[in-house]
Amino acid sequence: ERGGARPWLRELLRCLEKWKEAGRIDEIAIFTAASNELGWVGFLRDCMEIYAGVPGLFGRVASRENSPLVTAEDGTRTIKDLSRFSPDAGHVVLIDDKPQFALNGYVIGVPQYSQDVCCDDLREWMKTQLPVHASDIDAIFAADLAKHPPNLVDFTSDSALRDSAKVLNLSLIHI
Repeated sequence: ERGGARPWLRELLRCLEKWKEAGRIDEIAIFTAASNELGWVGFLRDCMEIYAGVPGLFGRVASRENSPLVTAEDGTRTIKDLSRFSPDAGHVVLIDDKPQFALNGYVIGVPQYSQDVCCDDLREWMKTQLPVHASDIDAIFAADLAKHPPNLVDFTSDSALRDSAKVLNLSLIHI
């Protein structure tokens, strides 16, 4: 299945839920460099919980708005200070594709996930729901495709989250 969810996301979230229920972990949170100004991160949280069948899994959400920013070679970056979740760095674990921007905890680095998802069905559905705007919808999708051409990378065999769960399981033994 090629979609917006990274392979093994559902399994990882279900595993985290079981560990939380068993008392192996205290909290599962989202810490992202994305902006939640318009509710985007909250929307993604809800989507992930529905996708994995783990309603209410995430306790807190930390986003760009409430994190320090630094200037890096490739632009402005969000610093993820994990001490916001626990003063004991040995009790905080983050899975992240930019581990170099995290402080005060254990970080499991994963490659960036950028699977392109076919939007043809979405575009056609939108046009059926808003037929008066069909030409605008086509124009917006065409402009987006021109600005962000597909990268053609196939992530279906990506195992970064499965591997992260294995590392996390081992690290929990030592906490």
